[in-house]
Amino acid sequence: MKYYGIRKNRNINYISLKGFKLKSKIEYLTEFDKEKKKIKEEMYRDEFLEPPLFEKSNQIPDEFFYEPGVMIATDLVAKENINQLKSGLKKIILKYSTKKFLSSFSNINEIKQYVENLNENITDNQTWINLGRFDFSSHPTLDKEIAYFDIKLLNFSSSFIAIQFIIFMSNEQKRKLTKLINEDYKGNLKQVTSYYGRKRSKSGARKKYTVTTYDKDSIKNIKISEFTTELKWVLFNQVSKYIPTLLHRLGTVPPSVNIFKTNISLNDKKSASFLNSIGYDSFRFLPISESSSIIIDPLTDSLKNKNYSDYTYIVNTEFKEKHEGYLDMNHQIVHELEYLYLYLMKTHILKVMSNKISSVSSFYRNKVNNVRIKKKSYKKLLTLRYAYEKDTNIFKRLFEEIDWENEKKRLESFPFETMDNLERQHTHAYKVLTEYPFIIKGEIEKYQNYIKYEIENKLTLTSHLKDYKDEGRNHRLNIINILISTITFLSLLFPSIPIKLANQLKQVILFLSDF
Repeated sequence: MKYYGIRKNRNINYISLKGFKLKSKIEYLTEFDKEKKKIKEEMYRDEFLEPPLFEKSNQIPDEFFYEPGVMIATDLVAKENINQLKSGLKKIILKYSTKKFLSSFSNINEIKQYVENLNENITDNQTWINLGRFDFSSHPTLDKEIAYFDIKLLNFSSSFIAIQFIIFMSNEQKRKLTKLINEDYKGNLKQVTSYYGRKRSKSGARKKYTVTTYDKDSIKNIKISEFTTELKWVLFNQVSKYIPTLLHRLGTVPPSVNIFKTNISLNDKKSASFLNSIGYDSFRFLPISESSSIIIDPLTDSLKNKNYSDYTYIVNTEFKEKHEGYLDMNHQIVHELEYLYLYLMKTHILKVMSNKISSVSSFYRNKVNNVRIKKKSYKKLLTLRYAYEKDTNIFKRLFEEIDWENEKKRLESFPFETMDNLERQHTHAYKVLTEYPFIIKGEIEKYQNYIKYEIENKLTLTSHLKDYKDEGRNHRLNIINILISTITFLSLLFPSIPIKLANQLKQVILFLSDF
């Protein structure tokens, strides 16, 4: 799906809003009753023309900055596609190795050896293999969006390889995103939403639509998330032509940790509106050290969308101390985050994939519930069981191959420098980080077991019905066989019987034809 459906949904909302606005205007213009017309006109003006009440600016204060850094995005490759992966990496190296830097990894034989080792190794590890730095200089349109990117590989599990992209956006895209972040949001705040309303003439309800106005902090936050998500689509859409990336090809946005650098204090109450507009919420915010924090779930519940599951990593450069061995501060931040993300990566992927699993499971639940217990349904149920097992096999492997108990222990040992001083309002985010993924996993497994039970239960009932009907048919066939045998035996004893039977049949046929 292009841009993961973001632009499509945006266009649908735009057209829907225009339609609602025109409909509302026509309704009040064509109303003949003066009182009703006045009410409808006021509703039209309040809904579409009047600015929101109590509107605050979410522009960043003058003395502060908040600017985007790199994005670290992760996808998976199934090991049965190892040959396609090797071939694709070779093409990417030959076509996209960057000329913007002096060094770039390009030893094809060594890469093949690394990839083969990943295939042979059935246990996961914590060491990334760096394949080098690449860019889209040969594609001017793409080059305007992404300056360059690094590719790394990791043995994820016995049948999956993790592939990581460190994405450096172009200066032009950085300027656009920084402008969106720092300025007061002035765009559209309205969305078409659905609800169930009463029927006028009888009991029951029907689906209706209305226009909802959201606060601009939330909408600005959405726009920032959409910006980074679209940028990921640009990269994954291109590299997936060569590499069989799992999540992207399923239409699921590969998860990422997006780095932002700032000098603003996240506890500054004077900048509350701006902080809300970048996703800050004390219940979703978790301090890691004096200089770094992470936002686990940057969107408000009312605007939650399955496309946005990224983590936001915020670094306050005023408190960040540079260590030796790094080229610059950016290099240090990325390296430190890569190390921290190893603690979060598997549960992050689990959270992202849960949306797809839920969607697939809901589809098959409805399919199973619609199958009636009939003799001819047995084959249909067998086909349905095969399709369900096939479509959920990838998720099943993910669940079974990873030691999730060990992952839980790893999360609990996440290296917080501020763990002892964790404030009460941040404990919610800590639980979301360390407990919520496993709750999701338990719910998904329960849901999948229910669907499997329903399929097997209906197969058993259908089989019993099939056996019962087959038994009845066999009983009737036995009676017919006995009659035929009896007639045959009597025909041998009394040769005149077949002649009499034939005459009787002839009379019946003549009677029916005359009739």
